[in-house]
Amino acid sequence: MGIFVGVIAFGMDELEGFLIDKRWEAAQKFLDEDNYWVAKFVFASICLGFAIIAAGMTVYWGPGAAGSGVAETLAYINGVNYHGFVGIPTLITKIIAVVLAVCAGLKVGKEGPLAHIGSLVGLFMIYLPFPFTKYFRNDREKRMLVAAGAGVGVSVAFGAPIGGVLFAYEVSKSTSFWSFSLAWRTFIATSMANFVLAFLEAAKDGNFENVTNSGLLKFGILGQVHPYGIADIPVFAVIGILAGILGAIFVIINTWLNKNRKRIHTKKWMKFVEVLLFAFVGAIIAFILPLIFQD
Repeated sequence: MGIFVGVIAFGMDELEGFLIDKRWEAAQKFLDEDNYWVAKFVFASICLGFAIIAAGMTVYWGPGAAGSGVAETLAYINGVNYHGFVGIPTLITKIIAVVLAVCAGLKVGKEGPLAHIGSLVGLFMIYLPFPFTKYFRNDREKRMLVAAGAGVGVSVAFGAPIGGVLFAYEVSKSTSFWSFSLAWRTFIATSMANFVLAFLEAAKDGNFENVTNSGLLKFGILGQVHPYGIADIPVFAVIGILAGILGAIFVIINTWLNKNRKRIHTKKWMKFVEVLLFAFVGAIIAFILPLIFQD
């Protein structure tokens, strides 16, 4: 499980980087020729194309892949057989559509979806053509593998093997199947996934001297670290207070929008059009802002 998830995470990251680079290169050609409007049209068209594929796959082929998948994973582990949660179309759509959605400029990430992807990979492991896998084809073992797979997905997203184990425990703590042995098995899987991801990244760069920077979420490298003192604590406190207030406002607005969205979106094509609208507007904003604030 860890090996498969590590390979999938690496492939998603590489494909995302490749498509984003090509997207900007296509627009940059026209910017170099001072064709600003053509460059903007090309950039928005490419983003719209990515969004069309991602939204089309999700709405009409693999609807179980809609959303981050964390809530659905939690529900499945706790006994709810969520429709469309498991399936080859769901897994393929989740992998491809997430990458294309990010490349389209939609404000989504791979962290939550990777938990869903890890869960599906863990579940599919018991259907490999080996004789011993049939002993795992029961409800208890399936939910254990789903929980462990979710932890593996989170671990490769953040480069945190122990964090992945804690996440697996968090989503399954209310069930009876969690055990100390499952925690250790999950830790082995998360560690293997992070090792595979780090190894593949090192192989790509040709640098095997440092294989510790695993995880898809990168915060960069600090060139010079400044020590913090006691006088900085009030500043951190203010930042925490503001972040809490903004987070609460975000939750309230998000809850209100989703309640009204369910009443408005009664047809599949409405969801499809909504994604294209957000992708187009987001692409225009992403293209204009750097030009406005450039030196």
